[in-house]
Amino acid sequence: LMSLINTDDELIKYTVIEAIGDIGAKGSINQLLVYLENEEEHIAQAALTAIINISTQHGDRISEDLPLDRFVDFLFDGIKNGDQKITRFTLNRLSRWYSNDVLDRLLDSLDSVDDDHIDQVTKILTQAGPSSVTSILNKFSSAPKTSKLVYLKILKQFVDVEIAKELTKFMDDPDEEVREQLAVIFGFICDESILPSLRKLAQDEVGHVRAAAYRSLGWYASDSEAEFLISGLDDEYPDVREAAMGALIVVGSTQVVAKFTADLHHEKVERQRLAVTALGLIAEREVIDPLLQAINHPEASVRRSAITALTRIGDIDNIEPIVISLNDENPAVRKAAVTALLSLRGSAAVQDIRLLLDDEDVWVRYHTLSAIGELGERRYGDLIEPYLSDPQDIIRIAAVKTLAQIGYDTASESIEKLYNDKNEDLATAARSAVAQLESVV
Repeated sequence: LMSLINTDDELIKYTVIEAIGDIGAKGSINQLLVYLENEEEHIAQAALTAIINISTQHGDRISEDLPLDRFVDFLFDGIKNGDQKITRFTLNRLSRWYSNDVLDRLLDSLDSVDDDHIDQVTKILTQAGPSSVTSILNKFSSAPKTSKLVYLKILKQFVDVEIAKELTKFMDDPDEEVREQLAVIFGFICDESILPSLRKLAQDEVGHVRAAAYRSLGWYASDSEAEFLISGLDDEYPDVREAAMGALIVVGSTQVVAKFTADLHHEKVERQRLAVTALGLIAEREVIDPLLQAINHPEASVRRSAITALTRIGDIDNIEPIVISLNDENPAVRKAAVTALLSLRGSAAVQDIRLLLDDEDVWVRYHTLSAIGELGERRYGDLIEPYLSDPQDIIRIAAVKTLAQIGYDTASESIEKLYNDKNEDLATAARSAVAQLESVV
């Protein structure tokens, strides 16, 4: 074929070059390079296509320097047309070959790049740095949605006040995902000039956009924003309410603590729940008394959240309200009290929580058994072993697992009797427990 490549017949020359590319011999690249400079466009493109085919057959690893500036239109037309070989070849070369024109073409081609290559394109554009930022801002308004989202992912790496101000022009973009990502980016700036834009997005018609805006407002950690953030606590969507609560927690000022303390008695139960959760996450000493009072709240969800919040704070001087909660009418509250007391007092809490081993609710009993097991103290074996004979299979399973967890090998013989139980889950748990106890011994 090489002996025919110098023919004057353009059709034969084209066909020979194409065939050499199909054969894929790496050594033929050097002989094809000269044809990249051929004055006939179709011959030059055939030579580049042949080199791309050879490169593909050798894992896209060729080191030859190629005059690609001549082929910008050809390569990016290939990307837009979905040619995988051309796409892969071009993107691999872009890490060391790009100009403003090439970056513009790449930005225009984003909507044609498949998911397998989009991360590579994003990385290339990010590496281009400020060179790509100007092009992105110029193309943003007319770009398709998928491209805009990639643009924003890139801009996030370089965003400053000036870029953010340029992006505020697009807050009315028709796509909600774009507006949501704008809200996220504005949170990185923490400049007061961007606050009006975030407040506007926090009143967007779409809940996810509002949630993103409230989360970003929290990063400004400004007490002056507290009243506006509080308005988000009444939003119709839970993710927006949680975002507003999170932002207020970040602010964490005396004003915010006072507001959440007052909200423990808000007319809306949801506001009460958010308040008790927020106070627990703020975790300052001044919230302990309000949370202890909330343990007596008429709503079970608030009582449970108060106990959980106190557990998170730790170092509680007065735990008596939590001890009393072991007798709460709501099973979830009783379970929360078990967890809290063990967290706050360790094994000293067993004397109080052991009463719930005989609770009327099977899941409270299961939880209590498991919680004692997590202490890992062998001395509680005598307390747990009787529950191997419980009429409830789920309790017997919990007892088996707890005894294994605390290393109470004295119960091995009793556990072995459960090997052939009709409940296969219980039998499996028993065999596993004995194996665990024998490995400890």
